[in-house]
Amino acid sequence: MFFPLVATWVCDTAAMFGGRAMQGPKMAPTISPGKTWSGTVSGVIGALIVVPVWQVVALGPAGVALPWAVALLIAGAAGVLGQLGDLAESLFKREAGVKDSSAIIPGHGGVLDRLDSLYVVLPVTALLYRAFGII
Repeated sequence: MFFPLVATWVCDTAAMFGGRAMQGPKMAPTISPGKTWSGTVSGVIGALIVVPVWQVVALGPAGVALPWAVALLIAGAAGVLGQLGDLAESLFKREAGVKDSSAIIPGHGGVLDRLDSLYVVLPVTALLYRAFGII
């Protein structure tokens, strides 16, 4: 259950730090001017790095058998699709002419910015779990 959440959050964090550190060409400057291709790649790599850590720290001790190939596929999907969800939410905010979707988390884009990636990642993960017989 928590695996796609952790993969998505690590992806977001790695993308932010990787993009700031390496800079480079912008991914979608009119939609989200801060996003770079280096951040995108860093995010996907971060999501993939979660797999062995999660297997050892959480899944193994809990007795959950998630095949490595499936775990890598889910983490990779979380890394790519989560960033697309983030871009979609940024586009919605741009179209609406707002910077933050709420004032609950000031200066952080609002509540939707904390959940935007998961709107895409969680349904796809559920489909992948079902397709591979995990649930």
